[in-house]
Amino acid sequence: KSLKELMVTVKLGVNMSSYENNIITLADGSEIYTEAVIWTAGVTGVPFNIKNAVTPEYERGNRFPVNEFCKITWAKDVFAIGDIALMKTDPDYPEGHPQLAQVAIQQAATLAKNLNEGQFTHQFHYNGRGSMATIGRNRAVADLGKMHLSGYPAWIIWMFIHLISILGMRNKVTVLINWLWAYFTYGTSLRLLIHPDKYPLRSRWGEK
Repeated sequence: KSLKELMVTVKLGVNMSSYENNIITLADGSEIYTEAVIWTAGVTGVPFNIKNAVTPEYERGNRFPVNEFCKITWAKDVFAIGDIALMKTDPDYPEGHPQLAQVAIQQAATLAKNLNEGQFTHQFHYNGRGSMATIGRNRAVADLGKMHLSGYPAWIIWMFIHLISILGMRNKVTVLINWLWAYFTYGTSLRLLIHPDKYPLRSRWGEK
């Protein structure tokens, strides 16, 4: 609803089949003409070219399979965390964890604890704290366990969580003041370099 209010056309449950000659073809056969496509359909890892070593094994999305201690199953003393790792030993996530920052942060803490102790006794178990997303002023959604919020309350929670995640009290205060100033003055953080010509010179983009 919020996206539609921002003049965004939303199509759900339809995959994109192809893009050719400025035409997007959807799975249902419909077509959309566009000269610019921004594709944000997830993260896929780039395979490693490892010489004089074992042959790498990959899981879905070119992610490394790891055990409950974040150790790559086919390598010796090599660990992987975050988006590049796929762990299927967590009973709550048998197909792997979501590719979120919290997963990587918690995996890093568990791995660091095991390495500091010199023995691997702490198995990783992801503590999901919910998901949030925002698309602008007073527009957000928050799924916090059994609590689902949207609109202004979700936006406030999103800002609060991001604020307390910033390192340093001075940084927190600075960001909070900037947010308050932008909110009450309707200031924008959008930064664009606009060239007046319809077809800008390539030299302006660092190309020769």
